Amino acid sequence: MKLRKVFFICILAIISLGMIIPINASAHAYLQNSNPKDQSHIQKAPKQVRLVFDEMIQADFPSIQVTGSDGKKVSVGKTRVSKENDHVVEVGLKSNLKPDVYTASWRVVSADGHPVQGQIAFKLGKTNQAFQQADTGSNTSQTVVSSLQKIILYIGFSLFAGTLLFAFWIFRKEEEMPGEVRRAWHRLHIGAWLFTGVALLLNIPIQLLIIAGQLDWRSAQEIFWNNATGHLLLIQLVLWVLLGGAVYVQKMRKRYLVMILEAILLTGLLITKAMMGHSAAASDKVVAIAANFLHLAAASSWVGLMLVMLIALWKYPAKKEKWERFSPIGVIGVAGILMSGLLLAVMDLGGIGNLFHTTYGLLIVIKIGLFLLMGGIGLAHYLLIHMANKQLPLKTIIVEYGIGIAVLIVAGFLTNTQTPPPAAPEAFNQTIVAKASTTKINLQVLPKVVGENQFVVSFLKNDGSTRTDFQQVSLTAVNKKTKQQVTFQAKREKSFYTASGLYLNQTGNWEIKVHALTKDFQNVDQTFTFSITQ
Repeated sequence: MKLRKVFFICILAIISLGMIIPINASAHAYLQNSNPKDQSHIQKAPKQVRLVFDEMIQADFPSIQVTGSDGKKVSVGKTRVSKENDHVVEVGLKSNLKPDVYTASWRVVSADGHPVQGQIAFKLGKTNQAFQQADTGSNTSQTVVSSLQKIILYIGFSLFAGTLLFAFWIFRKEEEMPGEVRRAWHRLHIGAWLFTGVALLLNIPIQLLIIAGQLDWRSAQEIFWNNATGHLLLIQLVLWVLLGGAVYVQKMRKRYLVMILEAILLTGLLITKAMMGHSAAASDKVVAIAANFLHLAAASSWVGLMLVMLIALWKYPAKKEKWERFSPIGVIGVAGILMSGLLLAVMDLGGIGNLFHTTYGLLIVIKIGLFLLMGGIGLAHYLLIHMANKQLPLKTIIVEYGIGIAVLIVAGFLTNTQTPPPAAPEAFNQTIVAKASTTKINLQVLPKVVGENQFVVSFLKNDGSTRTDFQQVSLTAVNKKTKQQVTFQAKREKSFYTASGLYLNQTGNWEIKVHALTKDFQNVDQTFTFSITQ
């Protein structure tokens, strides 16, 4: 059987594998808090249901449906993401709710483009109704088609990167490809464009179902014109069409400037892909997107060039010289993959313990193991060529490429797999001497997250006793990035002053300015600084 047929069969087998393996794909967002709280028993009817998540929620198509024990809907108006805090989703309730058990079923799309849904329940007043079993944050499962789409896309990216590197580096500007090599290169080049196009077109209905939960023209318009993911999809389609024109021109003859244009367009596709998924929800988006792009580019270049060389050089007599040129690409590819992979793993894992106790961590372990195995085979190939001066064995080349394809499959699974839940946040607790005073101020922020927090302020004398001789205690929360600030009053509770509210509305660095006014109009002030990561 011809080698090219073997590889096409392998690709089909990989696609089939992606269709039969069950994938429990989940979202990146977690429900942190709610008002009313889940399983709570309240006496006063709330005016709205408010949900607080650990990351930004997309404003398109959020849904909260509140029903009584009889199944009748009691939520009113449109579900909306709070303008003051994009981690908060809320919906209004009917007035004069009767005593009953109410269930709020919700569905939102998180910043990384993954849907998450669940339920909370609360009991109002005196009622004999019992709580029903509720899901407090289960995630919707992505379809197998979503993972299949990513595998096809990664194959397209690899073929594109491989054919371009083959023309730029293996057969350089002054070198002309022999007829049979060029024909094989053209077929692979066109195949790259087709694979990429199928994946991009398939991604449109997938994203519509993820974001809107339905397929209709009105939802499509809303997503394409008003949603960040929709904008990226449109950009990708435009880049793909332009790539098609460049591929057509290349079919006529090898044009160096056109290949440079193709490389730029492919870079644009890789960047837009890197901007989707878990990177969109990272605390440092620039670093996450850059690492994701490097990871995609390095893996696509390494695996893609290997595949193109195997097929295009199958009958080429001077294989050894060309494979020697592959070595630096392999080294750079491995270095880029390992560096970016480790960075992404650290950002997403949340702790080394999650490496062996979560699905996401185990997939990373498998991916690292495959890379090490592939790198070992690559090193053996290098030694055979440069030290033993021998021809590369075909079987080990096929094994190395097969491992590379396995890496791409694992990458597709990782994109759809839930990252480990964030570790419980540490409360802020600090004591500082007040400005121009001997009084010490202790500030506690609990739990120090985006959303609802409790602020506890204590004033301490030199002997350790507390001061409560203040006619007013106020706190000002200042976002150091946006410079926006909000001032609120703290009420006295025995020996300390306390306040609660949604005053910390995004991650980043914050200042809390404590201002106390004594009964004889003396000021006691101090500023506290801390960071919020979730």
